[in-house]
Amino acid sequence: MIKQKIACSLGLLLGLLLFLSATKACGQGLAAYVDFREHFYVFDKGNMRQLEHLPVLTFKVGKWGLAYQRNDGALMIYHNGVSRKLSEVVENYEITDGLLVYTYNNNLFVYEGRDKTLLSMNAPYYKADEHLVAYYDDIDKMFKVYYKGEIFDVESALSSPPVDNFEVGDNIIAYMDPNNYLQAFFEGATRELMLAQGKTSYRVDRNLVTFYDETSSALKLFHVFGQRDLAAFRPLSFKVADERVAFVDNTGNFKLYENDQVRTLSNITPDFYVLRDSLLIYGLQNELMAYYDGQIQRLENFIPSTIRYGFNLVAYLNERNHLRVFDKGRLKTLTYEPANRFEVFWDVVWYNIGVNSNKVYYDGVVY
Repeated sequence: MIKQKIACSLGLLLGLLLFLSATKACGQGLAAYVDFREHFYVFDKGNMRQLEHLPVLTFKVGKWGLAYQRNDGALMIYHNGVSRKLSEVVENYEITDGLLVYTYNNNLFVYEGRDKTLLSMNAPYYKADEHLVAYYDDIDKMFKVYYKGEIFDVESALSSPPVDNFEVGDNIIAYMDPNNYLQAFFEGATRELMLAQGKTSYRVDRNLVTFYDETSSALKLFHVFGQRDLAAFRPLSFKVADERVAFVDNTGNFKLYENDQVRTLSNITPDFYVLRDSLLIYGLQNELMAYYDGQIQRLENFIPSTIRYGFNLVAYLNERNHLRVFDKGRLKTLTYEPANRFEVFWDVVWYNIGVNSNKVYYDGVVY
């Protein structure tokens, strides 16, 4: 009976994880552009819609919404088919996977789709990712974390210097505390990772912190479910994205950690590499390569001069100025006309061809 309950619970848990993964993988299909009359348009899951008839000052596209500064400087958010004003003035703003963060006069605000929340009336610096904002509150003299509607006091600065060396991931942060210890903060709890020696190199993303430990001379990975060594010596470089780590070890081998295993992709040092959610793009001996879903593919026998990266796709111009996209493991040519301009918004590609003709590629279809 107990075994049956356990099996049932595991089945429900697996189903939930699969559902969450599918939900996470599905973007909202948003893009934005300005036409030749300087009218501002949004592409929303197959539909083109004019939002403003006057030129906008700036705009930023997220997976769930579109933030922009109207012609009069007001901060607007377009979400679920509706555009609303959040603030008459704004100095800086950014949109992540799950929230919009903006500031003016050191006031720090966050918006998650319903109401805006004032996090601090004096926050000189912050970093944000997905549903998380890490910031220093100069009024309370406290390094804080906002995560899914809750504010956590992480490190006091009443009797020590404030935390200013930190990195954020989707649901985790890492920071150097006043005693020079590297700490990880995850879901309300702090865990000490190491006493730093010299300049500390570390990266953060979903569920993990990757760091070089000078004491043991090893590249290490802290995961919310455990800790392990990735390499025995200082790597030449490393990058993280969504529970994966790409790195070049001390001998120049190019490796990837995923699914709790380390795989060697090449014994030749890559010219460059970009790691995103489910995609790894790199240059190898002047060829453009991709690693996707366990497979290595050569995309081009040259390195394009213009490349735009989404989180699960990449778009670039080939030697004839034709726009190509590598999406879900397949390489496609979107247009054989020369592309005037193009951008990638998460996993949506906007491009302009001919005499100011605007096109959008989304979920395998050109609109």
